[in-house]
Amino acid sequence: DGDDLVDIPIFNGQTDTNGEINTTYAGTSLAILVRIRSNQGTPKYVPFQTSGSITTSGFTLTAILTEDTVAT
Repeated sequence: DGDDLVDIPIFNGQTDTNGEINTTYAGTSLAILVRIRSNQGTPKYVPFQTSGSITTSGFTLTAILTEDTVAT
């Protein structure tokens, strides 16, 4: 269908002690797919995914992870 389906990570990192993470991106507007997961320690959380666009004014996302009560 002509869509570019290649995944190229533009950012991969860990949050700080406040659960926040920041980075900069120097480029034009860009459609993005955001994937957030936590697989360390207890409790475990259900992975979170959403889409958005980085624009000239930036991109901000607040994600609230849901505890995975099934994972062991």
